[in-house]
Amino acid sequence: MLPDGLPTGADEPKRIVKTDDTLAEDKLQEYLKHPKPAGKGEERMDTPGGGSMAIVTSHLMGVDFPASKQKVLACARDKDAPDAVMAQLRKLPDATFTSMADIVSGIGER
Repeated sequence: MLPDGLPTGADEPKRIVKTDDTLAEDKLQEYLKHPKPAGKGEERMDTPGGGSMAIVTSHLMGVDFPASKQKVLACARDKDAPDAVMAQLRKLPDATFTSMADIVSGIGER
């Protein structure tokens, strides 16, 4: 996922450092709760117009594709997704999604 769209010639190149380090699921869940207020340029599920894709996708891990909108909603419900995530997913078009990218794209289209 590219947070600000595709790179352009004006973008400053950044070095990517590969690592074998992983983040434990409990640490990831704690991070996704965002105990601190949103910083400049950040969106959060609990803010008007917010909608962090990381939060949405974290509640859809394990969904079997292809998946209907109803199947996506059921998966999120089974993972105790917060109301803000469910609200984002309810706004998806009635379609069959073939990947997580399709879901993210569906959320972005509205």
